[in-house]
Amino acid sequence: MKKDYKKHFNIHDIVRLVQHLVKDEQYGYGFMLMIGSTLGYKIGMLLEMKWENFVDTDGKCLSEIRTGISEPRPVTLFLKGFIEYVYQKSDNPLLDSSPFVNHETKERFNTRNLNRELRRIQKKYASVVGMPYPLETDTMRRVFGLSVWDKWHYQNAALGVLRKHYGHNSDKMTRAFLMIPEKLTTYKVNEVYDCYDPKWSYETIAL
Repeated sequence: MKKDYKKHFNIHDIVRLVQHLVKDEQYGYGFMLMIGSTLGYKIGMLLEMKWENFVDTDGKCLSEIRTGISEPRPVTLFLKGFIEYVYQKSDNPLLDSSPFVNHETKERFNTRNLNRELRRIQKKYASVVGMPYPLETDTMRRVFGLSVWDKWHYQNAALGVLRKHYGHNSDKMTRAFLMIPEKLTTYKVNEVYDCYDPKWSYETIAL
């Protein structure tokens, strides 16, 4: 039976989880899940980023996020508030340090062990957030794609943009990754990296 694409995490699930992670001072995991789910970076590229990719010397969020090898990605108002909130809560760390550090061990995340850690997080917070689907590194890229797909009303044109973003060879491959059904109607899609921009700030939902 083909899986229904709606039977997966969406951005609102991620926001609820991040709220609890930040409340428990798990800033590295919260930051990774939010950035990964709203900007769609590959996990290896994401973990190589430093605070200087996100904030300036005054701790203010940059208007664009750059990695040096990918196109600059605009920062929405929601994401700006979240980045500055976590940076301040993390006691304004050095700009050349990593945001993706385990609060307990003080060690940077690595891709090899990350899925195991995400399963641990899922087990810990499942009762308060509700997470019936596997939480893994691909979840973030999938949530990003489904946010774009949802914003553009399930149009094939969105798949074409996402295919280029993911580096897939075909729209069919992108559909398989996102686990979404066939759709027919198409129209132009431009806005990709601002697909999640609610009309409220992160500070208003911080626990």
